[in-house]
Amino acid sequence: MPGKGGLQLTGKLGEVIRESAQIALSWTKSHAVQLGISDTPSQQFLNEQDIHVHMPEGSIGKEGPSAGTALLTAFVSLLTKTKVSQEIGALSSTAFSSHSFF
Repeated sequence: MPGKGGLQLTGKLGEVIRESAQIALSWTKSHAVQLGISDTPSQQFLNEQDIHVHMPEGSIGKEGPSAGTALLTAFVSLLTKTKVSQEIGALSSTAFSSHSFF
């Protein structure tokens, strides 16, 4: 949505998931060149757009690292316009280091 490069989080979220979402977006921005989102390290993206994530109150609990991994996957998928493989059963830091989750 139009904005200034921020992250808006709404719904019933604890502090851990809020921090995980911020870290996920920061990681995505810092790896933008490797992911093909930016052409050069100095090229900025999301300067005129915000990302809004809403997690409804009635959903399953959202605390812990696995929620951050899912958010990171969603951000990378969104910004690279790449579908996430349906064969993924669980995500880990190993998957992110090799970008094998797409």
